[in-house]
Amino acid sequence: MQYFLKFIAASVVIGFILLGLVAYLNPARILADNAFSWAPDGVAGLSGARAVIGGHFIGLAAVGVYAFIKAEYRLFYVIAISEFCIAMGRVISLGVDGYDARVLMPLGIELYAAGAMFCAAKFLKNPA
Repeated sequence: MQYFLKFIAASVVIGFILLGLVAYLNPARILADNAFSWAPDGVAGLSGARAVIGGHFIGLAAVGVYAFIKAEYRLFYVIAISEFCIAMGRVISLGVDGYDARVLMPLGIELYAAGAMFCAAKFLKNPA
């Protein structure tokens, strides 16, 4: 069970690293995907995507990597809460703005990330 929990937590952290790097290196690509669906407005738009999206994912990944290195698994709650709040924004948007099938996959991924990190934070045991 401990290995499974570490695996699901690692899958989220690796996903954040990859999303963050894509946002840093090629923000136009990540903005064109269904998850974000934004149109960058020149240099300022690309800079915003790198900063907000890339920085968010790299920051959460850094928390996850630190939690793994120090075996401070309670830090996964930070990632879980962040992803849960993002998912709630999508749910609110579904109710207020209407339905668009393109948001279902990102919503599912965000709920997976939130649930995986919550379970990892709650059930992973410190080796000490």
